Amino acid sequence: MEKMIAFVAALVFFPALTYSEDDILAQEKFNNIIKVESIIESINSITIYWDDSEHVNNIYRDGVKLHTGSDNEIIDTDLKPGYIYTYIIEALDSKGKILDVVKIQTSTEPPDKNIDDSLGDMVVTTIGKNSYIAIDWEDIQNITSYEIFRNDEHLTTVMKSEFTDHNITLDEEYTYKIVGARKVKKDKRDKIDKGINNNRLQNKQKEELYIEEFEISKHVGAIRNHIVGESKAVKDQDMTKRWELRYTTFLKDKWVKNPNGLSKYKWFSGDNRGYSATSLSYRTRTHVNICFCSAAESVTLERYVGTTHGYDVNKKLLDSDTASEAGIVLINVNIDSAKIKFDVDHAVGNPLVASLDVNYELVGEFYSNGNYKLSGEHDQAPHHEVYLKRSNSSSWETVYKAASKGIERLAPLFVNKKWSKSNF
Repeated sequence: MEKMIAFVAALVFFPALTYSEDDILAQEKFNNIIKVESIIESINSITIYWDDSEHVNNIYRDGVKLHTGSDNEIIDTDLKPGYIYTYIIEALDSKGKILDVVKIQTSTEPPDKNIDDSLGDMVVTTIGKNSYIAIDWEDIQNITSYEIFRNDEHLTTVMKSEFTDHNITLDEEYTYKIVGARKVKKDKRDKIDKGINNNRLQNKQKEELYIEEFEISKHVGAIRNHIVGESKAVKDQDMTKRWELRYTTFLKDKWVKNPNGLSKYKWFSGDNRGYSATSLSYRTRTHVNICFCSAAESVTLERYVGTTHGYDVNKKLLDSDTASEAGIVLINVNIDSAKIKFDVDHAVGNPLVASLDVNYELVGEFYSNGNYKLSGEHDQAPHHEVYLKRSNSSSWETVYKAASKGIERLAPLFVNKKWSKSNF
């Protein structure tokens, strides 16, 4: 992928940092010396070009110095396919003082790449400086515009797959959400038309069934932590890195009407709640534990299924049952000292009646340096929520939320929602 870019973002796990007055003044007065011009990614290499031939530059990749010199490019080869890499470029004066810092996060191309099938295959590039955060993502076929949100507030609409935020504060964290949509192809529309009762749908409702949505999110830590310069950066002393990843499906309403009028169960009880990382009321919950431990790297899965209660027309309880956990599996696990990757496949239905399963797929990538990338797709029912917590944190970070669009959206003929989130 190659694009002309002028933009930043990142969250690595940093301890609390303190800066001298000189450091703070230097960061806020960095000159705009390093101007990133283009980044080219392949399966096993990353090439970065920038405009600065007048200063000596230090170039680092994931904390390791690659080069010092007045070159304005770095060609980094022999990289692993489908891996995230972070670069820091420092511009120095004749005495070695840092005049400017830029931080870049990008990734190599994965093998057998297919963005339409999985947003986890998409290369998302983030660049951070003292004056802006920029995010660049690959084009998604037939999407002509994207809605940009920052901390859930709508900022703008862009026609290209890039966005630069110049209105930033160095000590503030931001979560950017990029939303795009497109109409499904004609053969898919024909299948939808055959599977629905057109007489019961208004044109607007029908049109909504033809829309496929994509959501790309990036969590950006305080930029001040990322532009201190590699030579002054404070390293994370916690060598054991653990995460807890929680994916929950739930029914928002207290009561859910059975769409099958011939069934003795006229109502099912819902979970009667909004979004919550810690609620004990849910349809299903998967809990993934990821650890770069001193003994060994590992990933494990815990599976939980809530009880389903069926009621008659007067909401008198008839039966209760719990579906099997067998439809929740951890697969495609790949582990090395730098990266843990896995898939969670989920297919669980209503145990009281013949019903469609709630289906989703979750792909996780976690790195020993603190980076992560999560992606997936799911039926657009019921509600879905995903949270993440690191071992040294007492609070859950919201990764992803999606509201139900109706139980009928469980049918295979309807389109899934695709999403991804990463940090920098």
